[in-house]
Amino acid sequence: MAAMAGAAGSSKQPQVISSTLWALARFRWQDAGPVGVLAAAIAKQASRAEPQALSNALWALSQLGWYEAAAYSRLVEALVGKGSVAGPQDLSKALLACTEACHWNRSTEQLAALLAG
Repeated sequence: MAAMAGAAGSSKQPQVISSTLWALARFRWQDAGPVGVLAAAIAKQASRAEPQALSNALWALSQLGWYEAAAYSRLVEALVGKGSVAGPQDLSKALLACTEACHWNRSTEQLAALLAG
């Protein structure tokens, strides 16, 4: 599993990184090293990611108990920037993830406003 996470962390495709984080969350992965590498990789590519990949990554990180404010902010800001094409499920999943991680700032407020319509 660590090898898979390492390979995904070097991927240039945000969907691959997000899917790997999701899988680690489903397996309740406990090693923060690969999770941190994947979180940094998806945060770096957040502007290129689809809304679903962003919300899945946020959900996975919250389930894994991994939190770094800068990474969460970057993911949320990218999702807010894609708000017009993001569905309510992606927005609500991301907001739930931020709540579970106790991440609240201006970008999270914008996310909540998008969801409220």
